[in-house]
Amino acid sequence: MTKLIPVFALLGLAACGNPVKKACNNAADCAEEAGGELDVDTCISDSEAAQDEADEAGCGGEYKDLAKCSAGAECDAETGALTGCDADFEAYLTCAAGGGEES
Repeated sequence: MTKLIPVFALLGLAACGNPVKKACNNAADCAEEAGGELDVDTCISDSEAAQDEADEAGCGGEYKDLAKCSAGAECDAETGALTGCDADFEAYLTCAAGGGEES
């Protein structure tokens, strides 16, 4: 069975300083380390769409912080999940649940 990490836990990305790309590359590497796979192009596309939605909801800053954290996050090689971004993930979820504020 293939192990996939949540795209956002979201969300560990290696190109041109773009945290989404770096986060997706990091997530793909982590998934592979755990014996799974993650399509980097799909991850980037989905993450960029999610960034747009987060911006519209007033949570763009929280999403960007989560992407930056995920870009350098550690890997749980057993589960294929990126780790160490719980605070950023919680901040994003709290903002999204509350509607956020316009940035």
